[in-house]
Amino acid sequence: MQAKKNIAKAGLETYVDIREGDALETLKTFNQTVDLVLIDGWMHLALDVLRILDPLIRPGGIVISDNVNTFKDSLKSYVDFLQNPVNGYQSSTLNLKGGTEFSVKVRRHDEN
Repeated sequence: MQAKKNIAKAGLETYVDIREGDALETLKTFNQTVDLVLIDGWMHLALDVLRILDPLIRPGGIVISDNVNTFKDSLKSYVDFLQNPVNGYQSSTLNLKGGTEFSVKVRRHDEN
C-alpha cells in the first residue's frame, strides 16, 4: 500500500495507525484518542465513519475531507454535520482542487 510506504519514508509509522478493510467494522474496536482524520474516498460512508470516530477525536483534533465540492451532493449531509456548530466543530471549505473541508473539533458533541 502506497500510504504505508510514504508514512515509513517520512519516519511517522509510530504515529500513524492505518486500518485496512471495511471501515465500519475495523473502527468499531478502535479506542484511542484521535488527533487527525483524513476522509478521502467512499463518499457514501463519510458521515458514518465520522460518527464512529467523533467521540474519540480530541478537542483541537482535525478532520480533513477531500473533494467536498466535486461530490457536493454525496457529501452534503457530511459537510452539514461538520458545519453545524452544535456538533462541536469549526469548519470551512477551502478552495483547493475539488474542495477541501478543514474542520477543527472545538468541543465534545455532548457538551453544551
